[in-house]
Amino acid sequence: MTQDAFTRVAKTIQDFESNPNKGSFRCWLMNLTRWRVTDKFWDRSMPRRPQHFQIFDLHVRQQWTVLRVSRELGVNAASVCLITHCLTKQMKEEVEKLKTTLD
Repeated sequence: MTQDAFTRVAKTIQDFESNPNKGSFRCWLMNLTRWRVTDKFWDRSMPRRPQHFQIFDLHVRQQWTVLRVSRELGVNAASVCLITHCLTKQMKEEVEKLKTTLD
């Protein structure tokens, strides 16, 4: 797991943006590691709840901060990050599948 996290850091370090409003490097690194663990154990067949899509919409599409989504919906901030990450990854995988199907 550690090697997987370090590999991911090496591949995505250029995406890190030093911006106090978005969080510190330590926070980014912790999230990246958490996402790696989640990817390993997340059950892809698990049904998504409607609230997951609401969280995704507010955070990604409407660009609400994690804290705002957390406060407004009464969910843990870590859950907002996790749900957003998992749904983003799932959507990217589906887009890739569609691309290969259409080619």
